[in-house]
Amino acid sequence: MSVVKGEEARVQAELVNAAVAHNGVFSSCIDLNRVNASRWQQSAKDAADLSTTLEDLHKTTTELVQEGQVWRQARSVATAAVSNHQKMVEILEIPQTLDVCLRAEMFHEALLILDFSKNLLSQRGTRDSLSLLDQLEENVGKTLHAALLTVVVPRLSQHLPLNTAVKLISFLRRLHTNDDVLTQLFLDCKTSFLDQCLQEASTLSHTPYAFLSKLLNVYKVHVAEAVHQFKACFSSAELPRLASWCNERADVFLAAFDGRLQLVTNGAEVASLTDQTANVCAASVKVGTDIGPLLMERICQRGFQLFSAQIQGASSAFRAAMQSISWKLPAGGSSQLQRVDAEVSPSAGPPPAPLVLLQFLPLAYAMNGILSAFNEIRRCAASAIAWPCLEELGVFLRVIITDVQRVHSASLLMEAHEQESLKRFRKALTDEFLPHVWTCAKRVFPSKEALLSELELVVESEVRSLRDVAPHAAPPHPHTASEATVAAAASPPVAE
Repeated sequence: MSVVKGEEARVQAELVNAAVAHNGVFSSCIDLNRVNASRWQQSAKDAADLSTTLEDLHKTTTELVQEGQVWRQARSVATAAVSNHQKMVEILEIPQTLDVCLRAEMFHEALLILDFSKNLLSQRGTRDSLSLLDQLEENVGKTLHAALLTVVVPRLSQHLPLNTAVKLISFLRRLHTNDDVLTQLFLDCKTSFLDQCLQEASTLSHTPYAFLSKLLNVYKVHVAEAVHQFKACFSSAELPRLASWCNERADVFLAAFDGRLQLVTNGAEVASLTDQTANVCAASVKVGTDIGPLLMERICQRGFQLFSAQIQGASSAFRAAMQSISWKLPAGGSSQLQRVDAEVSPSAGPPPAPLVLLQFLPLAYAMNGILSAFNEIRRCAASAIAWPCLEELGVFLRVIITDVQRVHSASLLMEAHEQESLKRFRKALTDEFLPHVWTCAKRVFPSKEALLSELELVVESEVRSLRDVAPHAAPPHPHTASEATVAAAASPPVAE
């Protein structure tokens, strides 16, 4: 045991001595170990950084490959665009070409362009790869919409021939427009056009007659034109809507006609409107829009109003003259009527008014008013106003007879020469005034002889008491009258 212990002590002593002797080596090893540990850590870090860099490199390489593919695709598209330059230009010009065709009313060509663009757009692949065609589709849609609002629809609101109207409606129908919408659009456009025509007629007309003449022409031409176009463009199932539209336009037309007709104060203008209305009837009856009876009723009513106004004026003038008349004969006068007959050739037409009436101003005024009234209606003396006009005339004649009877009843209080003047007055009334009135009435109303005969019998029964068959003395000098009154009383109505 002692030997072992001694050996251990010796070994231990040698180890201590060796450690002391090699202390520098041990210190160097420790330092090297520290350096190696530090380098190992740096190597591990570099390995981690290298791994990250490899991942980034792989990602970058993948992106580079994708960019290369995109570039090759873009290069292929560019090469194809260069080789098909002319076709691309034509495709890009499709919206402009469509607009030119629509403005030139080349609707068939416009439909061909639309069909071509639809076929072209239907053959494309993915939308992302053909943005040019997407832009083309958008531009074509905008161009078509703008042309419809600024060209096609406004064209329907203008005066256009039948073939153009058919082309416009056919073009809109080819665009898959609903028939109900298309029918309403057509009628609305025609309504706008007719309203514009009425506005222009009102603006450009300086007289009521000019406006009414233009109004009749608008209805004669444009309403019939609209009906023809509607029947050519739409089926018979839409005719009820056309009839309703025609009724509405007729109401508007008649309202405008009534408003201006009351301002017409010339019988010649009324007669001209009568002739124009006959032409309107002849044209509108062919298309089923005849409002001739309504127009003639209004025109005849206006003619009667003018006739009545003249008769009322004549009645006022007669009454005023009767109140101021003097029954005294001029010095050297006689009870005989003084004839003042004008020479009339056989071809001069209707007989002139008897100038002997100028000796009695009340009868001259009355005859002048009656002739003026007949002249107001001589060309529009329709059967519809014959009875009211003759009734108005009969009332006026009875007023004259009543006034003369009133004066005659007081003749007993007159002096002899005044009674002689009154006899001459009654003689002029019964033998000159009334016969000429009946002659003129028969020329104005040639188809109403029975009615005239009845009125003549009624008046004759009232005037019978005024007839004086006693002989008269020499004719007196006529009352002084102005040349204007002579001309007015001597102007007979000219019947056609």
